[in-house]
Parts: sequence; structure tokens; C-alpha cells
Amino acid sequence: MPCTLALTLTLAACRGEEPGAGTPPGPASAWFQTDRAVVLTVGKAVFKSSEFNRFRQGFVSTIGDSAPLGNAENTTILNEFIERSLLLTAARDDGISRPPDLGGNSKQPARTGDADGLTLSGDELIIQEYLNRRIGGQLQVTEAEAEAHFAQHSGEYLVPKRFHVREILVDDEGLARQIHTELRESGKPRFSAFARQFSRAPSAANGGDLGLFQPGQLPPDFEAIIIGLKPGGYSEVMRTQYGFHIFYLEEVIQSHPQKYYEVREAIIQQLRMDKERAAHAALLDELVARYRPTLHRQALDFVPDPSILTRTIVEADHAK
Repeated sequence: MPCTLALTLTLAACRGEEPGAGTPPGPASAWFQTDRAVVLTVGKAVFKSSEFNRFRQGFVSTIGDSAPLGNAENTTILNEFIERSLLLTAARDDGISRPPDLGGNSKQPARTGDADGLTLSGDELIIQEYLNRRIGGQLQVTEAEAEAHFAQHSGEYLVPKRFHVREILVDDEGLARQIHTELRESGKPRFSAFARQFSRAPSAANGGDLGLFQPGQLPPDFEAIIIGLKPGGYSEVMRTQYGFHIFYLEEVIQSHPQKYYEVREAIIQQLRMDKERAAHAALLDELVARYRPTLHRQALDFVPDPSILTRTIVEADHAK
């Protein structure tokens, strides 16, 4: 999942804080909330309050919510800023000083932490290039790996039981009962014809064919009637707010295991995502040990929530 989307979903969950759980005043300091206040050091690199505030504002704009941020939301954003700062510092130390697709006439980036440096989009391109170099080669999934995963988890790849259903929907109860009587005498071929002729449901043009449904996908009252039918059976006339329904169960497709070729692409995608998560986490652990990032809480306009704040940052902060 893209980082921006993951953070947006996390912030949406954080909106469940109790009223009044907003941002308390930050610690008093002569340099508190000034643009030049250092909020984070990553090795020799410094990141200022102005950079964090721009980063935070970008995500506030993304979720489109003007309500004040609480401590949980602010701390979630801070965690993302710390991770981004680690990656950006490492990228620049490895010689990636500009996005790979910028031409020779582009603006030269300033030093890490300078307020007038690259835009956020430029920084993200630098980080992406760094990630491609560091972990891109670790994400390939071989056919043997995919087949081994399928062999170990084949019981998890099942096609659920499905019901093939047709429907007739009319407004008049007398017409519905007349159709039902005719169906008992003529069978399915007439069902499709009656659906095309009399039904006002969107499925009428297809002979009332609603397609395949698995348990849980239909309204409970409809499902209870359909599951109780045998293939080739009709329901009684059922009245709802939409009119009078007659259902026909054409077939039941029992649950069965999927073949490898049916799930191959899904398995490869899943394994690639697993590898990416593991490689990303290992890289961040390496960078934390290398740079010992330190948070300067005095520069924040909120008190970080210790239950959410990145564990390594809490330790580094306490070690000062």
C-alpha cells in the first residue's frame, strides 16, 4: 500500500478520539514553533519545524478535514516524517542529490534540512530512487517460490459455494401469481421469456439472470429463500418494498479448490508485497542504527503520544 494512502487511512481512524482530546500546549521554549527550530536530527543532518509543518499540512490537505489534529494524528504524521527523513538523508549520503528525471537546467537541491531545498515531490523521487537501488533487486519472486507457497497453502485457495439465480419482479400481485402458476407448468424456458416480457428489474433484458452469488452477498431475506431452493426450483411470490418477486435457482456451484494457474498472479503479488515490507523494515532498522535519529520535542507544537511514537525515536530521545 502506498505510504500516503496508508497514512490517510490511519489518520481517518484517529478521528475517533474523544472530543477535547486535541493538541495541548507544547513545552515552553524561546525557539518553540519558529521556522528555524530543529525538530529532528538524523546523523549530521537537521530538519526544521518549517519542514515538518509543510509535510503535515500536505497530509491534512490529502484527507480534506479542517478539524484540529489531536495528539494521535500528529504523532502518526511525525512517525512518517521521521521515516522519510531517514530515507532522504541516506539517499543524499549515497550520492542521490536530485530526482533521476530532472534535466541539467533544474534547480540544484539545497543541503538536507534547508527550508529552500527541493519540493516534497522532488524529495519523494529521490527517496524512490534510493529504495529502488537498495531493495528493488530483492523483490523478485521466482516460479519455484510461488509454487512452493501454493503447495503449502493450497487449502486457502478455494472458490466459495455460489448460487446462480434468476428473478422476475412485477408491481401487481395478481400478475405475479399468474406467472408463478404458469411457471410450475412450463419450467425454466418460460421463466426467461416471462422475465423479458413482464419483469421491470434491470435483469429483464437478460432473462432475469442475476448472475452468481455467494452466501452473504444478497439481502438476508432473499438469501434465506434462495438457499432453501433446489436447483431448478422456484420460490413462492415474495412481497418487498420494490414489488413482487419470483426467484429461480438455476444451479449451485459447490465450493472447490482453485488450480495453481488460477491464483498464480495473486500469489506472486502477495509474495512480492511480503518481500517489500520485510526489506523496507530491515532497511529502516539499518538506518536507525546508522544515524541514531533524535527528536527535539521542544520544537513541536504538540506532545507526542508515546504509545504511537516510533520506538527507536523514544529511546534516542531519552538517551540524550
